[in-house]
Amino acid sequence: MALLSLSSCLKDDSVGAVNDVSKIEILGDFEKSYTLDRWEVLKLTAPEIKQSKPNKAVKYEWEIDNKVVSTEKDLNYTCSEFGKFPCRLKITNGDEIHYLAFALDVRYSYIQGLYILAQKDKEFVLSYLPEEDTKKAFQIDVLKKNNKTLNFTAKPTALHYVETLGKQLFYLATAEPNMLYEFDANLMLNTRRSEAKGKITSLAGEQSMLYTITDGKLISIKQGEIYFTNYENRGYEKEVGAINLANPMVHFKTPEGRYTHGFVMFDNAGGHILANKAGNGTKMPNELLKDKFKGMELISMVAVDKGRQIAMFLADKATKAMKQVLFSPGHYVSSWSSKPSVEAEIKYEGAVPSDVGIGKGSIFVSAPKRDLIYYSNANQLYGYSTLSNGNYDKTPIFSCATGETIVDMFVTKDETKLFIATNSPSGELKGNIYCLNIADNANQLLWKKEHLTGSITQIFYRGKK
Repeated sequence: MALLSLSSCLKDDSVGAVNDVSKIEILGDFEKSYTLDRWEVLKLTAPEIKQSKPNKAVKYEWEIDNKVVSTEKDLNYTCSEFGKFPCRLKITNGDEIHYLAFALDVRYSYIQGLYILAQKDKEFVLSYLPEEDTKKAFQIDVLKKNNKTLNFTAKPTALHYVETLGKQLFYLATAEPNMLYEFDANLMLNTRRSEAKGKITSLAGEQSMLYTITDGKLISIKQGEIYFTNYENRGYEKEVGAINLANPMVHFKTPEGRYTHGFVMFDNAGGHILANKAGNGTKMPNELLKDKFKGMELISMVAVDKGRQIAMFLADKATKAMKQVLFSPGHYVSSWSSKPSVEAEIKYEGAVPSDVGIGKGSIFVSAPKRDLIYYSNANQLYGYSTLSNGNYDKTPIFSCATGETIVDMFVTKDETKLFIATNSPSGELKGNIYCLNIADNANQLLWKKEHLTGSITQIFYRGKK
């Protein structure tokens, strides 16, 4: 990198005792610019100097953004503010003054990596595990140091990341007390918080709306306002009666796969598939595939077929028999459109064998571009293709350590990596993370991080922009 030096000297041009003036020669320089993450420490050693006789006491003064931050010979500056700042070092011995100029670029700290919501010491913590090629360090809690006045004593229940209205936001829900928090995802600063109407067990967002499943009901929240404005979606109960929504809210896309069209939920009370539109004006019905799944309760559901279809796994409340349903939620046109809507349609329905590892505690995640589903049974990972129409492989494709329980999984957008979060049965730091290479169905362990954080609730991977 090119060196930049800006020098300014105070010279004595009189004909007096010039031999008493001690001139300074700078024997080094700084780089033109330094790039660090927020909260990193900029460490710089002042260059060596050489004085003409007589040697005099030398003073140092470091300036960042036109403010003096240190008068020590060497700089140790914590980059607590985000932005680009002009900097310079002033060196003087009383006779001469030299300035060495450089720039400081402080970036966001938490851009690319895995976020891990957990409970540790009765507090909720959000850990940041950066990608290994970024050379950043793991941070067990990125919230407390950025929000010193916040009370973290609570049980974490849900986490959601959204990019909306030009902002990058994390939403975090807790129980005991029931709270909902909004954080600037780049700075991890709390921007809004509000007491929730009940226990939030699931979060999802699209466009300008945030949705929560709270005590089995759907709560809608408008994003971008100073305060949270919560209201219940009462249309469902007027149509189907009292509801008890399962946790997943699964988004589905329009037929060309470019835009999110809406999301679906499953009502365990009456066996209803309930739908919600993502945009305004569509004539989407509240219930899809009416009366098809009475007496059933949801194990889980995920999006497949590039997000255009949904795979749903159900259990019969009476017999405990399980089945898988693959359905298209349909396409619903605007109220002013002359084109007809396309109704929801079942594409496949079949029994799930009892010995393939699927149960009520199974965690599901999908690679929707390849129609692959990954699901768990305790510490074991299984794979299933919806294109096989019920052809399950009874052998696990990967096993985590004995005694661990898989509690969440996440597939990266490019579908090359699968992150697995597990909790160990004991220990102060129960939370573990596995990373698998799933490109080309490799299913190979890339790395494992043991005992990173507290008991894990949920994980999310934030990739490059």
